[in-house]
Amino acid sequence: MTKSERFYRHIGTNPKLLDFIDRMRRKHPTRSTVCGLLLAEVRSSSEATDDQMYCLGMLRALRCHRGLRALEDSAWSVANRIQSEDCSDDTLPKEKDRNLFGGILCVIGDIDSESSHSSLLKFYSSVRNTHLKATVLIAMSVEHSMFDIHFVVDILEQEAREPIILSGLCALMLQLYRFDSTIWWKAVVSHLTHPSAEVRACAIRAFGPTGGPEARLEIARLLDDADPEVRKWAAWMLEVIDHRG
Repeated sequence: MTKSERFYRHIGTNPKLLDFIDRMRRKHPTRSTVCGLLLAEVRSSSEATDDQMYCLGMLRALRCHRGLRALEDSAWSVANRIQSEDCSDDTLPKEKDRNLFGGILCVIGDIDSESSHSSLLKFYSSVRNTHLKATVLIAMSVEHSMFDIHFVVDILEQEAREPIILSGLCALMLQLYRFDSTIWWKAVVSHLTHPSAEVRACAIRAFGPTGGPEARLEIARLLDDADPEVRKWAAWMLEVIDHRG
Protein backbone atom coordinates (compact mmCIF):
# COMPACT_ATOMS: atom_id res chain seq x y z
CA MET A 1 0.00 0.00 0.00
CA THR A 2 1.44 3.38 -1.01
CA LYS A 3 1.60 6.40 1.29
CA SER A 4 -1.22 8.07 -0.62
CA GLU A 5 -3.37 4.95 -0.31
CA ARG A 6 -2.75 4.84 3.44
CA PHE A 7 -3.62 8.52 3.61
CA TYR A 8 -7.00 8.18 1.93
CA ARG A 9 -7.77 5.02 3.85
CA HIS A 10 -7.40 7.02 7.06
CA ILE A 11 -9.44 10.06 6.05
CA GLY A 12 -12.08 8.06 4.21
CA THR A 13 -14.43 10.03 1.96
CA ASN A 14 -15.20 13.00 4.19
CA PRO A 15 -16.02 15.64 1.49
CA LYS A 16 -15.24 18.61 3.72
CA LEU A 17 -11.85 17.24 4.74
CA LEU A 18 -10.98 16.11 1.21
CA ASP A 19 -11.85 19.55 -0.14
CA PHE A 20 -9.75 21.21 2.56
CA ILE A 21 -6.74 19.02 1.73
CA ASP A 22 -7.20 19.56 -2.00
CA ARG A 23 -7.11 23.32 -1.55
CA MET A 24 -3.98 23.02 0.60
CA ARG A 25 -2.31 20.94 -2.10
CA ARG A 26 -3.15 23.48 -4.77
CA LYS A 27 -1.45 26.12 -2.66
CA HIS A 28 1.65 23.91 -2.47
CA PRO A 29 1.71 21.83 -5.68
CA THR A 30 5.30 20.65 -5.12
CA ARG A 31 4.48 18.96 -1.83
CA SER A 32 3.13 15.47 -1.41
CA THR A 33 -0.06 14.97 0.55
CA VAL A 34 1.72 13.05 3.29
CA CYS A 35 4.67 15.40 3.72
CA GLY A 36 5.33 16.85 7.14
CA LEU A 37 5.79 20.24 5.54
CA LEU A 38 2.18 20.15 4.43
CA LEU A 39 1.08 19.12 7.91
CA ALA A 40 2.84 22.18 9.31
CA GLU A 41 0.91 24.35 6.86
CA VAL A 42 -2.37 22.64 7.70
CA ARG A 43 -1.81 23.20 11.39
CA SER A 44 -1.22 26.92 10.89
CA SER A 45 -4.33 27.33 8.76
CA SER A 46 -7.36 28.99 10.34
CA GLU A 47 -9.47 26.18 8.85
CA ALA A 48 -7.63 23.40 10.63
CA THR A 49 -9.46 21.70 13.49
CA ASP A 50 -8.35 19.14 16.06
CA ASP A 51 -10.26 16.44 14.18
CA GLN A 52 -8.51 17.29 10.93
CA MET A 53 -5.15 17.29 12.70
CA TYR A 54 -5.93 13.87 14.09
CA CYS A 55 -6.80 12.48 10.64
CA LEU A 56 -3.67 13.94 9.12
CA GLY A 57 -1.51 12.79 11.99
CA MET A 58 -2.66 9.21 11.77
CA LEU A 59 -0.95 8.89 8.40
CA ARG A 60 2.09 7.55 10.29
CA ALA A 61 4.25 8.85 7.49
CA LEU A 62 5.70 12.03 8.93
CA ARG A 63 9.42 11.53 9.35
CA CYS A 64 10.97 14.85 8.37
CA HIS A 65 12.09 17.27 11.08
CA ARG A 66 9.40 19.85 10.39
CA GLY A 67 6.71 17.19 10.37
CA LEU A 68 7.80 15.96 13.80
CA ARG A 69 7.84 19.52 15.10
CA ALA A 70 4.30 20.07 13.84
CA LEU A 71 3.13 16.94 15.64
CA GLU A 72 4.89 18.03 18.84
CA ASP A 73 3.29 21.46 18.67
CA SER A 74 -0.13 19.90 18.19
CA ALA A 75 0.32 17.54 21.13
CA TRP A 76 1.54 20.36 23.38
CA SER A 77 -1.45 22.44 22.37
CA VAL A 78 -3.80 19.70 23.54
CA ALA A 79 -1.79 18.97 26.71
CA ASN A 80 -1.63 22.63 27.71
CA ARG A 81 -5.37 23.05 27.15
CA ILE A 82 -6.09 20.01 29.32
CA GLN A 83 -3.78 21.10 32.10
CA SER A 84 -5.05 24.68 32.10
CA GLU A 85 -8.66 23.52 32.42
CA ASP A 86 -8.14 20.85 35.08
CA CYS A 87 -7.95 21.83 38.73
CA SER A 88 -5.96 18.76 39.71
CA ASP A 89 -3.05 16.88 38.18
CA ASP A 90 -5.01 13.67 38.82
CA THR A 91 -8.17 14.81 37.03
CA LEU A 92 -9.19 12.54 34.17
CA PRO A 93 -9.21 14.65 30.96
CA LYS A 94 -12.17 14.60 28.59
CA GLU A 95 -12.12 11.47 26.45
CA LYS A 96 -11.93 13.41 23.18
CA ASP A 97 -8.89 15.40 24.34
CA ARG A 98 -7.22 12.33 25.80
CA ASN A 99 -7.70 10.37 22.58
CA LEU A 100 -6.42 13.24 20.46
CA PHE A 101 -3.31 13.64 22.62
CA GLY A 102 -2.69 9.89 22.55
CA GLY A 103 -3.27 9.63 18.82
CA ILE A 104 -0.72 12.31 18.01
CA LEU A 105 1.83 10.80 20.41
CA CYS A 106 1.37 7.34 18.88
CA VAL A 107 2.21 8.82 15.49
CA ILE A 108 5.37 10.27 17.03
CA GLY A 109 6.19 6.88 18.54
CA ASP A 110 5.67 5.18 15.21
CA ILE A 111 8.37 7.38 13.65
CA ASP A 112 10.76 5.33 15.83
CA SER A 113 13.79 7.59 15.56
CA GLU A 114 16.12 9.14 18.13
CA SER A 115 14.34 12.47 17.68
CA SER A 116 10.87 11.01 18.13
CA HIS A 117 11.95 9.00 21.19
CA SER A 118 13.53 12.10 22.70
CA SER A 119 10.25 13.90 22.09
CA LEU A 120 8.26 11.27 24.00
CA LEU A 121 10.71 11.38 26.90
CA LYS A 122 10.29 15.15 27.05
CA PHE A 123 6.51 14.80 27.12
CA TYR A 124 6.70 12.27 29.95
CA SER A 125 8.96 14.44 32.09
CA SER A 126 7.09 17.68 31.38
CA VAL A 127 3.35 16.96 31.52
CA ARG A 128 1.88 17.22 35.02
CA ASN A 129 -1.37 15.35 34.59
CA THR A 130 -1.15 11.72 35.70
CA HIS A 131 -3.33 10.46 32.85
CA LEU A 132 -1.28 12.30 30.24
CA LYS A 133 1.90 10.70 31.60
CA ALA A 134 0.17 7.33 31.32
CA THR A 135 -0.74 8.13 27.72
CA VAL A 136 2.91 8.82 26.89
CA LEU A 137 3.83 5.30 28.03
CA ILE A 138 1.23 3.83 25.70
CA ALA A 139 2.72 5.85 22.84
CA MET A 140 6.15 4.44 23.68
CA SER A 141 4.78 0.93 23.16
CA VAL A 142 4.35 1.78 19.47
CA GLU A 143 8.13 2.15 19.11
CA HIS A 144 10.31 -0.72 17.97
CA SER A 145 14.04 -0.09 17.74
CA MET A 146 13.81 2.89 20.09
CA PHE A 147 11.62 1.26 22.76
CA ASP A 148 13.46 1.57 26.08
CA ILE A 149 12.32 -1.31 28.26
CA HIS A 150 14.62 -0.25 31.10
CA PHE A 151 12.87 3.14 31.24
CA VAL A 152 9.44 1.50 31.55
CA VAL A 153 10.66 -1.08 34.08
CA ASP A 154 12.18 1.67 36.24
CA ILE A 155 8.86 3.52 36.21
CA LEU A 156 6.98 0.39 37.27
CA GLU A 157 9.41 -0.19 40.13
CA GLN A 158 9.12 3.38 41.42
CA GLU A 159 5.66 4.65 40.47
CA ALA A 160 2.67 4.47 42.81
CA ARG A 161 -0.01 6.12 40.65
CA GLU A 162 -2.35 3.48 39.26
CA PRO A 163 -2.99 4.94 35.77
CA ILE A 164 0.76 5.09 35.12
CA ILE A 165 1.29 1.55 36.42
CA LEU A 166 -1.49 0.23 34.17
CA SER A 167 -0.05 1.96 31.10
CA GLY A 168 3.45 0.74 31.94
CA LEU A 169 2.22 -2.85 32.18
CA CYS A 170 0.33 -2.47 28.89
CA ALA A 171 3.47 -1.13 27.22
CA LEU A 172 5.45 -4.12 28.46
CA MET A 173 2.67 -6.47 27.36
CA LEU A 174 3.27 -5.44 23.75
CA GLN A 175 7.06 -5.65 23.97
CA LEU A 176 8.00 -8.47 26.37
CA TYR A 177 8.52 -11.08 23.64
CA ARG A 178 11.52 -9.10 22.40
CA PHE A 179 13.45 -9.07 25.68
CA ASP A 180 15.00 -11.49 28.15
CA SER A 181 12.72 -12.08 31.14
CA THR A 182 15.47 -11.14 33.59
CA ILE A 183 14.94 -7.50 32.56
CA TRP A 184 11.22 -7.27 33.30
CA TRP A 185 10.27 -10.26 35.47
CA LYS A 186 10.46 -8.57 38.87
CA ALA A 187 8.53 -5.50 37.70
CA VAL A 188 5.62 -7.61 36.43
CA VAL A 189 5.51 -10.20 39.21
CA SER A 190 5.54 -7.54 41.94
CA HIS A 191 2.25 -6.18 40.62
CA LEU A 192 0.48 -9.52 40.90
CA THR A 193 0.01 -8.63 44.59
CA HIS A 194 -0.90 -4.99 44.04
CA PRO A 195 -3.84 -3.70 46.16
CA SER A 196 -5.74 -2.79 42.99
CA ALA A 197 -7.57 -5.67 41.31
CA GLU A 198 -7.28 -3.89 37.95
CA VAL A 199 -3.49 -3.77 38.28
CA ARG A 200 -3.32 -7.45 39.30
CA ALA A 201 -5.40 -8.43 36.26
CA CYS A 202 -3.24 -6.29 33.98
CA ALA A 203 -0.07 -7.89 35.36
CA ILE A 204 -1.53 -11.31 34.55
CA ARG A 205 -2.21 -10.26 30.96
CA ALA A 206 1.31 -8.86 30.67
CA PHE A 207 2.65 -12.42 30.80
CA GLY A 208 0.64 -13.30 27.69
CA PRO A 209 3.35 -13.32 25.00
CA THR A 210 5.91 -15.07 27.21
CA GLY A 211 3.97 -17.32 29.55
CA GLY A 212 5.95 -20.34 30.72
CA PRO A 213 6.31 -22.64 33.76
CA GLU A 214 7.57 -19.84 36.00
CA ALA A 215 4.72 -17.55 34.96
CA ARG A 216 2.23 -20.38 35.47
CA LEU A 217 3.34 -20.82 39.07
CA GLU A 218 2.92 -17.13 39.84
CA ILE A 219 -0.43 -16.79 38.10
CA ALA A 220 -1.88 -19.94 39.71
CA ARG A 221 -1.70 -18.20 43.07
CA LEU A 222 -4.40 -15.81 41.86
CA LEU A 223 -7.00 -18.50 41.15
CA ASP A 224 -8.26 -17.81 44.68
CA ASP A 225 -8.05 -14.02 44.43
CA ALA A 226 -10.82 -12.07 46.13
CA ASP A 227 -11.76 -10.31 42.87
CA PRO A 228 -13.73 -12.31 40.28
CA GLU A 229 -12.11 -10.48 37.33
CA VAL A 230 -8.65 -11.38 38.58
CA ARG A 231 -9.70 -15.02 39.00
CA LYS A 232 -11.13 -15.01 35.47
CA TRP A 233 -7.94 -13.64 33.92
CA ALA A 234 -5.80 -16.03 35.95
CA ALA A 235 -7.80 -19.04 34.74
CA TRP A 236 -7.74 -17.80 31.15
CA MET A 237 -3.99 -17.18 31.15
CA LEU A 238 -3.30 -20.61 32.64
CA GLU A 239 -5.31 -22.17 29.79
CA VAL A 240 -3.25 -20.19 27.28
CA ILE A 241 0.02 -21.29 28.86
CA ASP A 242 -1.08 -24.95 29.04
CA HIS A 243 -2.25 -24.87 25.43
CA ARG A 244 1.14 -23.65 24.33
CA GLY A 245 2.73 -26.49 26.20
